[in-house]
Amino acid sequence: FDTFPVIHNIFGYGQFFVLSGLILTLRRVYSGFHARTYRIGYAAVGTTMLLMVLFHLTHFTTLLVVELIGQLLAYAWVLSVTRNMAE
Repeated sequence: FDTFPVIHNIFGYGQFFVLSGLILTLRRVYSGFHARTYRIGYAAVGTTMLLMVLFHLTHFTTLLVVELIGQLLAYAWVLSVTRNMAE
């Protein structure tokens, strides 16, 4: 599935850093969301970062699994943001 690992890593880590930057700076940009949204975002970034570190140190699973978990957490954060915007 991973014919070009360097390209895959560039896009995977790039997406992680861009989304993490967005999540971590959201409170400074707009502080009108519920605290739940910020907590979900911080938990998503922290959990994904921890899984990436554990992957690189122990190779306990594939990087694809780590990315899928990170995407699931990012999706939960996006749902929380849209719910706040609808209220």
